[in-house]
Amino acid sequence: MDDARDGIGPTGGMVKFTNKFRRWVICHFKRDYLRKSLSARQGDCLQCGKCCELFYRCPALVKKNGMTRCLIYHRGRPVQCRAFPIDNKDLADVNFKCGYFFSSSNPWSS
Repeated sequence: MDDARDGIGPTGGMVKFTNKFRRWVICHFKRDYLRKSLSARQGDCLQCGKCCELFYRCPALVKKNGMTRCLIYHRGRPVQCRAFPIDNKDLADVNFKCGYFFSSSNPWSS
């Protein structure tokens, strides 16, 4: 059986769950790390919805006619949504297909 399909491989569900929990812990308990990392983040959100479908699809994500939209993007998003990506570990979850990036000299990016 392919590890990615059964949910335990490097792209499987268990890794996505662990990373989602990691983001929650950082946002709520490691605020210094969060602040430093976000200050080094560059780029803009593309509002593609990739981060909204990690582990499970967010109920606030709407896809219609090829367009993706977050119903709570400008008001009410949880802190871990506003903070995504915190570092390169998060970018790896979306295969580095994101409008945000971290410079290679950023010590918080890996």
